[in-house]
Amino acid sequence: MSMKLRITAGILMLEKIALKNNRMLIHFPQDPALNYFQSELFSKVLNFVQLHPQTCQMKQKENSLILSVKNIPDILSAIGLLNAILAE
Repeated sequence: MSMKLRITAGILMLEKIALKNNRMLIHFPQDPALNYFQSELFSKVLNFVQLHPQTCQMKQKENSLILSVKNIPDILSAIGLLNAILAE
């Protein structure tokens, strides 16, 4: 199941995902050569965040942008959320 999470995160080109205390933390890539923040994938993430302000919060921490999502108790829920972002 964790492999499926990694694959889905890879499709979204995410740098890192952590599940902790019913929360998923998504770290976005920092490599400027990727132009990630101008990509369609990042637009999908932003659309999802705007549609779910009660559970999603973007944070800037040092040089990283992190999306925190509440109510993600397990890997299956995390996969479902990433798939929902892809469907945006």
